[in-house]
Amino acid sequence: MAVEGRLYRPVIDHETCGRCAVCRGACPAALLPEQRRETDSLRGRVFPVEGQASVAGWPPASTAPNCREGCPLHQEIDQIMHLTAAGKVREAAVLLRSRNPLPGVCGRVCPHPCAAACTRGRVDEPLAIHLVESFLAAASAADAAMAAELRGRAGAGRREKVAVIGGGPAGLAAAHYLLLHGCRVEVFEADHQPGGLPAQVIPAFRLPAATIAEDLDFLRQLGLQIHTGIRFGRELTWEQLQQHGFAALLLAVGTQRPRPLAMPTAVGEENGRLDCREFLQRCKNREELPPGRHILVIGGGNAALDAARAAVRLPERRVAIVYRRRRQEMPAAGEEIEQALREGVELITEAMPVQPVVKDGRLAGLVCCRTTAGTGSETPPALLPDSEFTLAADLLVTAVGLQFDPTALGLPLQLDQEGRAAVDPVTRETSLAGVYAAGDMVSGPSTIVEAMADGRRAAAALLGRLRTAGESV
Repeated sequence: MAVEGRLYRPVIDHETCGRCAVCRGACPAALLPEQRRETDSLRGRVFPVEGQASVAGWPPASTAPNCREGCPLHQEIDQIMHLTAAGKVREAAVLLRSRNPLPGVCGRVCPHPCAAACTRGRVDEPLAIHLVESFLAAASAADAAMAAELRGRAGAGRREKVAVIGGGPAGLAAAHYLLLHGCRVEVFEADHQPGGLPAQVIPAFRLPAATIAEDLDFLRQLGLQIHTGIRFGRELTWEQLQQHGFAALLLAVGTQRPRPLAMPTAVGEENGRLDCREFLQRCKNREELPPGRHILVIGGGNAALDAARAAVRLPERRVAIVYRRRRQEMPAAGEEIEQALREGVELITEAMPVQPVVKDGRLAGLVCCRTTAGTGSETPPALLPDSEFTLAADLLVTAVGLQFDPTALGLPLQLDQEGRAAVDPVTRETSLAGVYAAGDMVSGPSTIVEAMADGRRAAAALLGRLRTAGESV
């Protein structure tokens, strides 16, 4: 009896293919070795044979599944999901932690571009990748044997010694990569706790302190040494680190200085204005805030949403977000916007602050102007003539972004035109020999997962440079 479809040459729609490899498991050709070697069909891509020619138009630029391509860390999300579904939780967690140093944090606050790319979303809803990530992180947090297994994969190696300045997502991701490639790594953090902005400002209702602690504890089990309360450039210098045998220095200090809000009249903390980072830190630490019942948050990103949602939890406060573009153009996650609206935050879009109203030395309101959308994300919205209106406000929280402060490190770093640390695009070395940089101080403000991805890239380039230099000695 002939095998139906044996001579059939499958056709794949490149635009709709999710590269999930489900067809590979379902195709009868899996049982017919001669069909795996067909050079004129797409089976040659599904079952690759060394030296075999590719079919015209295939493979696409990347043969990785959409979810993996969507993740800046390029985590093997498809395999992690398959293993979890099969009940192989430990194997899935090992795969997750081998690439992601902060899976618990990511499971809760990552914007999940992997889910946005999920092929299942074309049918109904994307898979709940973030919930699986959170589950695996919690299930493996105290698994010392797993940490030992990952640590053992690094082997003895050459054991280069690297110092990482900054204990945020980029620095921890770089340290994680270097650890798993046989280096000795120590992280130096200026704050009293590591974790960067996620630990310092993201509200506990979004990211519990226990989740951050579990991720950090696992990194310590991998062998990472984390020193806190040490400000580089004051208590510690690059020369001192070199004297202690460190072969390289990786800077990952992020962005610290708030961008100024463009208004003719400045409003400071003394008369009713706080930067978003300072506001969130005070809320998280339950510190005193300036008096005010009408709180306006300026901005449309995740930081603005965090500030607004933290503010609305304060007693007897009315909170509104003022954003210069339309709601669909807000960079904040859609689910965060929906949650804020349900919690009572007002959203005022297509409006730009132009002038504070100050009475008796205190902020009393904010004059805003209506805007028209720009032609693209790079084009600022235009102000509509004669469209001014005034909002009641006695506390203004600005969330218009942060920028790198080059004076914070005490190093004569060369900067690019945007005022960020300039690095070699290949080696990631700064203008100072042996000093490398990663994260927001190089790229500008980014998401947690983007910062981690940049930390990994910088660590890989750093390690390649060190080992090439070592071989030439």
